[in-house]
Amino acid sequence: MNWDFFTFGKTQEKINLSKIDVQAKEKDLQQEKFQQEIKISAAYLNLLASQRLVISQQKNLDRAEVFKKTAAARVKNGLLAGVDSTLATAEVSKAKIALNLARNFVKEQNNKLVDLMGVAPQDFVTDTLFVTQIPKELVTKEASTDSLHPLLQFYKTKIDYSNQQVKLYKRFYYPTMSAFGVLQTRASGFENTYATDQNAFSRNYWDGVNPDRTNYLVGVGITWNLTTPFRSSKQVSAQKFVSQALQEEYNQADRELKSQLNFAEDKIKITLENYAEAPIQVDAAKRAYVQKSTLYKNGLTDLTDLTQTMYVLNRAEIDRDIVNNNVWQSYLLKVAATGNFDLFINEF
Repeated sequence: MNWDFFTFGKTQEKINLSKIDVQAKEKDLQQEKFQQEIKISAAYLNLLASQRLVISQQKNLDRAEVFKKTAAARVKNGLLAGVDSTLATAEVSKAKIALNLARNFVKEQNNKLVDLMGVAPQDFVTDTLFVTQIPKELVTKEASTDSLHPLLQFYKTKIDYSNQQVKLYKRFYYPTMSAFGVLQTRASGFENTYATDQNAFSRNYWDGVNPDRTNYLVGVGITWNLTTPFRSSKQVSAQKFVSQALQEEYNQADRELKSQLNFAEDKIKITLENYAEAPIQVDAAKRAYVQKSTLYKNGLTDLTDLTQTMYVLNRAEIDRDIVNNNVWQSYLLKVAATGNFDLFINEF
């Protein structure tokens, strides 16, 4: 038996170090979960935006096919030149290509979301209702968070772990007091007169295994290597530098998060302005399209002007879809900077 009954706090400091190590691993898990939540949410918004683009491109194709039929009928009746029918056919092909590219983009975004979620391959159906609105928090300005960002919590536990190692190394300056004990026992079937009488022994099994002679030793010792304080002082100094380095990493991460939050706030302001302008752009483009289509049907303009207004309307619809999605992307960027995912998920 050997028992270090007094170690001048070394044992307790080792226990504290292990506790902080557990906390550091838990905080690392939390910040990894948070990062994964942000990545999945961003991928979901990208998929939603791509699906909205497919709808806009399908509308553009439908308009192109309508005027292809109109142009073909008017050319057949000799009211328009044959080139109009050819141009209309080209616009339809162009619209189909744009639609196929949008569908391919949807598949790419869908696969990214599948990979991030770790589920079986499938085609996700996104909720397109919420993206037509803006986050409630941007209207009320009431939601806030006072909790420390998960990434900063992780860095803080790393600093605490390093500081705890400093405390542990300082404990090695002191000796260790130990209690020890040794117990030896043996059995013998021989008598103490066997040297003179060779018949002085027993053939009984129990006499041969039953202990009848015992020796013991009990003591207290102190162990202290005189060179240990010199070596430990270097370890303490080195670990303090490690703590300072971790503190600088913490400060750098804190500055980056504050910068990201400021950038997110500015981006939200810009996207909200664009959100207000997008319907105006779409409405104006629709009116221009109706005017040009009416003029074209009455032979007062050519297909080139009509095609231009179709392109403007298509771009306006795409811009509207992107702007609406950008509002949520900007808000997600703010959530990523604040470190509270509930601000985002509670919007649904």
